[in-house]
Parts: sequence; C-alpha cells; structure tokens
Amino acid sequence: MSKIHVLHESREWFRPLGAALDALGLPHEEWFLDGGMVDLGVAPPAGIFFNRLSASAHTRQHPFAVDQARAILRWLEAHGRRVVNGVEALELAMSKAALIAALGAAGINTPRSRAVAGFEGLVAAARGFPGPFLVKPNRSGKGIGIELFADAAELARRIDQESPPASVDGIFLIQEYLPPRDPFITRVEFVGGKPLYALRSDTRQGFNLCPADYCNLDAGKAQRFSIDREFDHPNLRLYQSFLRSRGAELELPVGDLKDRGVHIHFPAGAVPKDGPSAGVTMTTALASLLSGRLVRTDVAMTGEVSLTGRVLPIGGVKQKLLAAQRAGLSTVFIPQRNEPDLDDVPAEVLEALDVKPMTDVADIVAQALEPAAAATAAA
Repeated sequence: MSKIHVLHESREWFRPLGAALDALGLPHEEWFLDGGMVDLGVAPPAGIFFNRLSASAHTRQHPFAVDQARAILRWLEAHGRRVVNGVEALELAMSKAALIAALGAAGINTPRSRAVAGFEGLVAAARGFPGPFLVKPNRSGKGIGIELFADAAELARRIDQESPPASVDGIFLIQEYLPPRDPFITRVEFVGGKPLYALRSDTRQGFNLCPADYCNLDAGKAQRFSIDREFDHPNLRLYQSFLRSRGAELELPVGDLKDRGVHIHFPAGAVPKDGPSAGVTMTTALASLLSGRLVRTDVAMTGEVSLTGRVLPIGGVKQKLLAAQRAGLSTVFIPQRNEPDLDDVPAEVLEALDVKPMTDVADIVAQALEPAAAATAAA
C-alpha cells in the first residue's frame, strides 16, 4: 500500500486527519513545512503526496511555508510523483488575484476587482468604484484583513488616521461589494470533482468565516455555520467544469499540455460511417495517458461528448452491446439518452452485461480507470 505523505504547517489542523488515517489503517507521514531540507538531486520517496498548505500559514509564525511548498511541489511533480493539490492548486489558493483571473477565463462571474501593488496606490484605485467596496489582502486565509469601505474618502481617512492595511505579499484587491440577498454565503467542498457538501456561513458577525475549532471563534460558532449535504445550485456545474479544466478530478497535469502536442490517429478515417460515437473513448484514453492510470480491461464505452463533458447520444446501441458480449466484456457505458434503445437488445445480452447509462464523461473516466495504486504497481 502506498504511503501518504501529508505536507502541512499546522499540527492542530493535521491532528483530525492523522487520526482518521490511523483509524483506516493507512500508512502516512507528516512533512511539516517549517524549515528542514530536501535533496533536490535525488528522487522523492514513493507514495502519494497530499498538500494541505493554507494561505494563513504566516499567521502561525510560518512565513516561509508557502515558498517552501512551491519548491517541494515542483520537485515532486518533476519526478512524476502523484500529488493531490499540486502547484496549480497551490497558486490558486495563495492568490485571490490569480483565482479571479482563472474564474473569469472559465466564464464564471466574479465581482469587479482591481489588484494593487502596495498600499500607497489603494486610494487612487478605489476612486473607480461608485459604491461600497472591500479591501482584501491577496493572500490571507480565514477572512483575515478584509475591510469594508463606503467610498475612497473613508479608505483615505483609515490610512491617514490609523494604519495602512497589511498584505503578506504586498498585493491588495479592491473588490466591488455586493450585499447578499440573505446574510450568509455558501462554500461548496468538491472531492473527486463532485460536490461533497456545502457550508453555509453567517456573515453578520464579520468576514472571519473559518469554521475550524483552531480558529477560536466565539461561542456562537454553531449558529454561524451549518452543513448542507443536499445543496444544489445551477452554478455547481460551472465550478465542476472549472475543476475539470485543471485536471483537479484525476490530478491530471493538464497545464503541461500547453507545451505538448497530442496527435490522435484515426485509421481509415475517410471511410463513411453512420456518425460520431468515440468521444468518450478518446477522452478516457487521454485521461489514462496523462494520469498513468490504466483503463480497465473489462469495460467498453460508446458516446459523443460535448465541450462541457455531457455525454451525447449515438446510434447502433444494439450492435455494440452484442459485440461487447461476444468479446467477453462485463461493463458497458452508454449515453443516458440511449436508454430507450435497450428495449431492442436481447434479454440474454442485457443479463450478461452491466449496462450503465451515463450523462457526464467525468463519471465514465472515474469508473473506467484503474485506481491510482494499481497504476503505481503496474509501473
């Protein structure tokens, strides 16, 4: 069994994770990023590396933990180690400006924002906002340092009469303040590219929205936070697509594709055919190539795929299932919209196969690929 290496800088936050790993009997090792040394000339140890660095590391007297993590993650990824929350995830977590830019590129709306280097330019940058705005440190965590101002004049008085805002990396965000319809925000936690639960946070007591016991919030914490495991919202699919585009579901190094070419060859591609039906198959093959995880030998699949990952219907379902049965396969993924076509398939074929109607190509990839541990053993 692969060892899990946990990169972190907060023993209080690690304690419940370590207890859970112990209870599951999973071997693990702490990499406490507050000093120490790694030999960049040798290969990292085998295993899975889980990055749990927080943007608030500097508030726990670990001002260099983030930069240390950057170097170590680069080292791990250069040696092909499997990293959960790699360099791309770290950069998005450590920079609000980077995250806003990435969300905007993905078509996800965010409040109007300006990034300002140094507090000296804050007042001038704020004059472009007609209404109330927030000043945020680019990297903070836990809502630390976020302040609400009615206008640029109030910000100028705050700087002149008290002290300028602080930012650990010297970058500030001025962001349009959009009063919520209800006095709470909802944060959704995704695992494996799918929403696990939503955390509803009451904002009436300030911007410190950290629910962890370590954050030492007031005694009313239970009333400020609630978990909703049935949360649903139309925007969830947008965020799933955002994670998918960065390989977050399968830890795929999609960032490397900008420096690589992928050539897909279709033998006899000029031969007329009834229509496209290999989109999900090509997507799964590319995911296997990038992740190093093998495709299960007992599965078959058919279906086209849209740019957002929807599985689209195809023709010839009956013939394809007959072929899968003859080949001795056990599981076949088909588009959900082709489910009515199963009425034409002989009963003995349906009894021999586990036919799974699907709507999202990510679900096909997750079920069709061997677990990462199996891929490691095969390598």
